[in-house]
Amino acid sequence: MAKVKAKHRKKYVILPVSLLVFEVLHEFVVYKARIIGDRHLRTIFLMAMFMCGFAFVGFVVAPWVERTVEKLVLSGKKGAGLLGELVIAVLFFVGLFYLYYAIYTSPAGIESILPKMLLNKGMTILP
Repeated sequence: MAKVKAKHRKKYVILPVSLLVFEVLHEFVVYKARIIGDRHLRTIFLMAMFMCGFAFVGFVVAPWVERTVEKLVLSGKKGAGLLGELVIAVLFFVGLFYLYYAIYTSPAGIESILPKMLLNKGMTILP
């Protein structure tokens, strides 16, 4: 029975969360690409980043999300059983929802969650 739960967790939690994390990374890359003044170089940069991005999600983000989810679920189970597991899952998804809410409802977009050192203010490469 435990293998079935882990399989469903991978199918219904880890893959969607990995894709949502990829979408946030996508927003960040597109934001940072705006500093490239030449539209042809910007397009080449974006194409290269997205080709590498899918591999990054598959080999780095998905395993990281899987380990994180498994650790959270186990700690929730140890602390309060099924209720703890559910609370951990809800908190995890609320955090992800807040991240998306902050990005997509703010007029500043991704700038609303970035630290000042990562903002594009006044930066350009190749006019």
